[in-house]
Amino acid sequence: YIVRITDANVCIFHFSPEYKYSGGTSVPIVFSSVNFNIIPNPSTGLIKLNGLEKLSGVTINIYDPSGNLIRHFGNEILLNLSDLSNGLYHISIIADHQEISNKKLVILK
Repeated sequence: YIVRITDANVCIFHFSPEYKYSGGTSVPIVFSSVNFNIIPNPSTGLIKLNGLEKLSGVTINIYDPSGNLIRHFGNEILLNLSDLSNGLYHISIIADHQEISNKKLVILK
């Protein structure tokens, strides 16, 4: 399972490496963070994800501001999102069935 923790504005909380969170339960959730950059950001749609080159078996999910999954990529670092409308999107990096990092992306044409 993947747990996404968002606030009322659908902003995803970022956690430092190995942050333990127990949101009202006795089961701790461990978030392991990978530092990656989105180049360029803001973008017209063609982006490169720097920092993922050495990882394998990574899944990249793109979410709209409402939290809906709109794109799904395999182990890729060059993404073409030029068909997306202007706006704020969330990029989630998944490895071993766990979200290891996420960032915001601005599409501006």
